[in-house]
Amino acid sequence: MEMSASAREPWELVSEIRVRGDRDELHLFLDELSPGETARLLSRLDGPAQALLLSFASAVLPRIVEG
Repeated sequence: MEMSASAREPWELVSEIRVRGDRDELHLFLDELSPGETARLLSRLDGPAQALLLSFASAVLPRIVEG
């Protein structure tokens, strides 16, 4: 049974987006997350995925700090 996108965890979706290499989709996805979800997402990702997200630091980190 396949899970719908809404039932899957953010880090699973980010991993799939990363495999596709779709940076625009990744930006859009990150914009939809709350600060808490963004922090949780970062804590659940492996090193390469964290590095990718941190390359978007201007979009990700201010939301965590302001959260």
